[in-house]
Amino acid sequence: MAEPSRGWSSRLRGTRRVGSLDLVAVLTVIAGARIAVSGEVHGVAQSRDWLVFGATTPPPDLTVNLINGTTMLSLSNGLIERTFTVTKDGDGLCTTEYRNIVSGQTFFRAISPEANLTLSTAVGCPPQYVRVANVDSVNPKTPREEWAIPPVTGRSFRLVFERPASGYQPFVSEFEFKIGGAWRKNTDTANSTIVVNASGAEATPQGGFPWSAFDGNISSMWDSVDDTAGNYWIDIDFGFNVTFDGLAITSELSGVPGQGYYWRPKSVAVQQTIASTDVCAFPYDVGGCLGQPSNENEFWTPDDWRLALTANPSAFRFLNYTTTTPTALYPWKAGTRHAPTNIAWPPTGVHLQLSFGPPAAAPASLAGLVVVVHYEMYSGLPTLRKWVTVHNDGAAATPVIISTLVMELLRAPNFAPERMTVVTQQANNPTPFDQQVKPETDQSFPGRTSQYWHFDPRYDQPNDAEIHVSYTYYTYLVLGYGFNTQYFDTGGANSTGPGAVLGAGDSFTSLSVRFVLHDSTDSERQGLGVRQSMMRLAPQVLENPITYMIDDITGFPNPSAPMRLAVTQAAATGHELVIVGFGAAGYCGLCNKQMLDPAWVAWFKKEVAFANSLGIEVSAYTLMQHNGWGEVVPPPEQALFQSGRGGVACMATDFHATYRANVLKFINQTGMGGLETDGQYEDYSCADRTGDHRHNGLDGAYSYQLQTTLDFNMALKGLGMYQTGADAYVFSGANKWNHADTDAFGHLPFWPRLTVGRMYIYDSTMNRVPASGQIGVNDLAASSLSCGAAGTPARLMCFDYALASSYAYGTIHQFRATKLWSPTDPDAARLEATISKWIGFFKLYRDMFVGGHLIHIHRPDSRSVEAVAYVRPPADGVVVRGILSVLNPTDEVIYANITLSLYYAGFGPNVAVTVNKIPISTNATTRLWSAVESRTNTTVTHTVGQEGAGLYDIVVPCVLPPTSYYFFSVTA
Repeated sequence: MAEPSRGWSSRLRGTRRVGSLDLVAVLTVIAGARIAVSGEVHGVAQSRDWLVFGATTPPPDLTVNLINGTTMLSLSNGLIERTFTVTKDGDGLCTTEYRNIVSGQTFFRAISPEANLTLSTAVGCPPQYVRVANVDSVNPKTPREEWAIPPVTGRSFRLVFERPASGYQPFVSEFEFKIGGAWRKNTDTANSTIVVNASGAEATPQGGFPWSAFDGNISSMWDSVDDTAGNYWIDIDFGFNVTFDGLAITSELSGVPGQGYYWRPKSVAVQQTIASTDVCAFPYDVGGCLGQPSNENEFWTPDDWRLALTANPSAFRFLNYTTTTPTALYPWKAGTRHAPTNIAWPPTGVHLQLSFGPPAAAPASLAGLVVVVHYEMYSGLPTLRKWVTVHNDGAAATPVIISTLVMELLRAPNFAPERMTVVTQQANNPTPFDQQVKPETDQSFPGRTSQYWHFDPRYDQPNDAEIHVSYTYYTYLVLGYGFNTQYFDTGGANSTGPGAVLGAGDSFTSLSVRFVLHDSTDSERQGLGVRQSMMRLAPQVLENPITYMIDDITGFPNPSAPMRLAVTQAAATGHELVIVGFGAAGYCGLCNKQMLDPAWVAWFKKEVAFANSLGIEVSAYTLMQHNGWGEVVPPPEQALFQSGRGGVACMATDFHATYRANVLKFINQTGMGGLETDGQYEDYSCADRTGDHRHNGLDGAYSYQLQTTLDFNMALKGLGMYQTGADAYVFSGANKWNHADTDAFGHLPFWPRLTVGRMYIYDSTMNRVPASGQIGVNDLAASSLSCGAAGTPARLMCFDYALASSYAYGTIHQFRATKLWSPTDPDAARLEATISKWIGFFKLYRDMFVGGHLIHIHRPDSRSVEAVAYVRPPADGVVVRGILSVLNPTDEVIYANITLSLYYAGFGPNVAVTVNKIPISTNATTRLWSAVESRTNTTVTHTVGQEGAGLYDIVVPCVLPPTSYYFFSVTA
């Protein structure tokens, strides 16, 4: 049964009036209410707003100041600032300010290290604690609990605690040891020769020093500072060997025995000296300072503490700093495939390098190690990039392994998560989940299995921590290689490493993270800030060829009739690039069988040449996991725990390196202009430590595999490829991926699928550059038949409206079909004309859709008007300063007053602007439209701020027929 004709029946089903009291109120809140009455955005005049007229601030620079013998390094670009303090002895360096200059808000609350890493080596290992018994608590609510353990002799032991499901940090009033059959306390006369020297996981525990649990006073206790990791212990040193076979703990809290708030004792470990051939780990902070009181982490008082800061003697010590300019991450040229020509690449800015060396107590095997913390700040962007490199400049033959690495630790104020966007190296959207909330562990999308913001155990120690509800609870930003659900499932490693192995002369470069510091909580303004940063720091996402994915290239060894028909239709309608798609007939996804066949390569080269002769570039799909279309990955080359995908290749192998080299060679041989990549599963771990695996087993599998992907993507950019795919590797050169990384909406009927697709676009483009996304319409000529038979207005309306659904949002549609239309289709001419119309419309306003600001006005909901706008500030040669798109997806007439903010177009109050209705033929019957569309004026002059809305707003009245769309241009 055909779907309803969506209002193209013989009568109008009704009308819906959306007036100034309902829709306009909503739209004003979304599009205009952020502008204060004073005409300033958070204290900044429109004329000085970096999002309107570009930065009027000075270029980024590093200033050095000396205050009472203390050196201050300040990295600033007039929009944001990060300040570092060097301790007077020159060995310590730490961040002491991090702020948005525009809003005046600080993002800094308390001192943290600049980075943290764990280094593993087989040389210089200290004595280790070896577990001898588990001592799981049976009833943690009893005041005193005993455990029998196998008799053990040692000079010292460690009691390790486990975080409970509920409760707080460890509370321990008294320890007792069973020695010679009797329970002994430190204060026992018979045991007076035992002198306890206890230490815990924190230098200054919250409830007292560790030896408070050995003073014979049940009211004095030791409790460690709370922490999310749960890695807390007490080390007990007797001074000589003692044999004991029992342990007892008494707990009392607030004078009420047995409340059970102490953490469960988990295990007892005895100190032993391990063999020199074993590998042991050394955790180190990089930089950081001592001097801020540990119980005053609520705020930073520089006048009280900055000049008294000292170096942390156990951390990597500060050596020196240097500055350079940013370098290009990959080859790219402004203007490529219709990208703007005024984008600077590499971006202008300053690159600060802070170098650190090992502490004095580090083993000799680490003597040549240099850790460099990198900061990059850019002209005119409130954005900071950070990463870490580690160099092994030592001559020792023993390699050093970077077992863990955290690139950023930031103790921030409560509001920080809602005013900072964290953009990681690879994620489908810059913010794929709420950064304050721990993600679901069964999610598999890149970037969503990691937690960014954490609870800070040092926050509000002397106050009532209960005031921190979920909205303000997570104030500790920790970013690096960490927990990953896929790697946890391997049963061994639960971390992404990096697990890098550094021999003498080797170096390791970490992933980067970028921070956009916002001056507002307004979602649109924050989104604009992220999008502008992406445009400047990954400008290839602005390339915007009109693409079409074809799914039949059969014909080898003869010319491919299906491919040539598709290419001919693509050229006739204004397309610019075709992609030989996933599962295309006659194609095996760049499998070796075809890539290594000289005859097939020569044949495909001719097909590419034919397309090029019509002005069409050719791209093709590759399954990077290398296990499709008959390809079989040898078991030793496979990844582990593949979630049913079967045969996925480990990408950090010589085997897979050969495959990638074959792909690059094939591109060079055939003259392709692009590549569609899929299946880059670095989330799947690899375990083989031998043969051709180059990733240090589980420890380095994630890092090494991801790096191969990034290197491959950059190699594609070196060849000038247009890279599409399933995932957003934007900072290694990827151009475009789907607005929603899902195929789930493909099962929906035609009309709901269009609505959901527009929802995807609307939501996705809040934080991503519109040109970087696409939405599929697949075989639209076939699917539009669900609206009506060939030759009927209903079918043509659906076909036309499907394309309008994309172009209203400035998004290029994505056909995936054998052909755009059948030459024998009764509607062939009108289908061709409709495709050409919309591609022509996009090209006419291409500069606006690619380089303008997208303003979200009203989200698709299937039952009311939808609206977005693109605006551009004044610039040389720019006439059209705005495009307003309005859709009515319902079966009813809608009367709407659309409030449009022109703030980001650079129009101020009382400026006269002209709104022109852009004529777009429907290529279908207009009989039902004619009765109402004339009520929307073709040309109207408006005065900004004088129409009952915001100071920078105009109100555009519209009367929208059923299932209709309007486009308006805004000029001065």
